[in-house]
Amino acid sequence: MRARTGVIAFARVATLAAFVSLSAQAKAQEAPTGRAVTVVHRAPGNAPSLGPRYAPVTIEYFGSLDYGRRSTTELARLERLYLDHPNRVRVVFYLVKKSKLNQAAYEAFRQGRFWQFARAVRESGWPKNERIPDYCRAAGVDVARVERVLAQPAPANELIEAAETLRQRRQLATGSRSNIVFNGVEHRPANPAEWESAYQSAYARARAALDRGTPVRSLFRRLLRDVELERNQTWFSPGDIDERADADPPPTTAGPGWLLGDVDRTGPLTLGPARAPVVVVFFCNAASSHCRTTFRHLSQLRDNYPESVRVVYKGVFTDDQRGAELAQRAIYCAAEQDAEWQFADQLFKRYPVPKLERERLVERAAGVDLDPEELDNCLVAERHADQVAREMQRARDAGVVFTPSIAVGRRLYVGKRTWTDLQRMVELELRPGLLERAGELRHRALQTVAPAPELDPQATDKTP
Repeated sequence: MRARTGVIAFARVATLAAFVSLSAQAKAQEAPTGRAVTVVHRAPGNAPSLGPRYAPVTIEYFGSLDYGRRSTTELARLERLYLDHPNRVRVVFYLVKKSKLNQAAYEAFRQGRFWQFARAVRESGWPKNERIPDYCRAAGVDVARVERVLAQPAPANELIEAAETLRQRRQLATGSRSNIVFNGVEHRPANPAEWESAYQSAYARARAALDRGTPVRSLFRRLLRDVELERNQTWFSPGDIDERADADPPPTTAGPGWLLGDVDRTGPLTLGPARAPVVVVFFCNAASSHCRTTFRHLSQLRDNYPESVRVVYKGVFTDDQRGAELAQRAIYCAAEQDAEWQFADQLFKRYPVPKLERERLVERAAGVDLDPEELDNCLVAERHADQVAREMQRARDAGVVFTPSIAVGRRLYVGKRTWTDLQRMVELELRPGLLERAGELRHRALQTVAPAPELDPQATDKTP
């Protein structure tokens, strides 16, 4: 019985092997002899690419097929680079514009004929929507399937939306504003010589990373990470801070620092879900105009990341700043009436900085839905003085010296910030795989433990 089963299994394997062999021979006969065959990598739900998966140079093209002469020129030069360096270049195409031509191109991608379709568009000279059926026939794409996709009232744009999301993440992480990115570095090549120069620069960086021992499979992720770290050293250098006579200002070339200890992530002024993956702690001096500028962006964080970000406000000031201490207690008092954010908004929205006196603070309550008399009684009784003092001490123990300062995860960013800065801080912390997000490692551990690799958007790419 066992022998019979083994014979049957062997026969099945032999039949399958013969089928695969015949299929391979048929494909070999289809390909003209003496010519290089373009290998187009395709994976459903991913992005089309051209070239080896682990090529040392990855060129990300965030563009569109309907940009007229610009599109055809860029496609031609991308193909030229690949043909000149077939084992070293990989081109990944991200079409970021919702247009009929791009919809047709992605349907061609689903049929495994993206590059043939793109080449037909390029060779036409000037892309036009009415010629989409001609492009399909030239590329061997099923015209009827493309027409059904384009006839839908709201065509599926999931690939285009994913491409646009990745483009925005690249911009936030690396500062790139170009639609052509070589190993994470933006380039705007204007002629063939500049395209080749951009390739040579990217290849040199890749070779240096490989010489340092970076595995080939991790090379692209490592290069993106290096670009991001280099960018952060300048992008996240200290902004404007409040002057302090008892401390030297941080160097202007320094990147983000690290919290030296735990900070209280609770308090009256909090926004966002308690279990949000990212907690942004804002250390502010109520008497500071720099703090007031940054404060205006906190609610914007909540609106843009309603499920991902929790914002916590903490008052930090020097011992002789009686007005700032009084304002912080007033926020605690307003929390007794569930009006802490309304009161804080009222407090921070006016310029110049008001005198932080009890009478003035009570006057601010008139524009908020709370009882001014109860607020005044709370301030006179100094009901929350101990809480404010403990909050201050914990911030100092964690290494917070200057205001404004922002802690995101374990990173500490010093100085006034724009909305773009805050958005990049959050995106950096939300990036998949960062160990820092857990908030369990101290500064020394973070210097020695490498972060987990970023998910590769082409990780599932396969050759048909």
